[in-house]
Amino acid sequence: MRKTAVIVFAVLFLTVFLPLTASAKPLDEIQEYTITVDVRDDGTMDIKYHIVWKVLDSTAEGPLEWVKIGIPNKYVDTIAALSDNIKDISYYSEGGDFVRIDFNKSYNADEVLDIDFSIHQSYMYKINYSDSTVSYRFTPGWFEEINVNAIKILW
Repeated sequence: MRKTAVIVFAVLFLTVFLPLTASAKPLDEIQEYTITVDVRDDGTMDIKYHIVWKVLDSTAEGPLEWVKIGIPNKYVDTIAALSDNIKDISYYSEGGDFVRIDFNKSYNADEVLDIDFSIHQSYMYKINYSDSTVSYRFTPGWFEEINVNAIKILW
């Protein structure tokens, strides 16, 4: 009985604590994430993104050469680079709705870069005909494996 209790305890300990100690070190960090939304008279939105991105590790998967940033939906047009470090920018639909940004150089560990771009976004509002109101739902793109130190949404 005592031997079984020790084995159960060991399995529980490894199940709870091993994933915490074996987790991968993050490759990057978002120091600042600002989204500015301006609503047009027709209900569509002009959205500007400003991201301060720090590369933490450029050896595990190589230097940072491109990123994808989540956007609200596929109804996006007029995608524009606003910072001069962007070589190419386009809509990217693999696994969701994103803007893919390719940089004009590779970024290595401890380098910090500003990423600035804008989009024109449609189909974000909902009309409630019973009380003649319009509402918006906006969820900023998130980074599943990257810590975001500060986020600000200006509407």
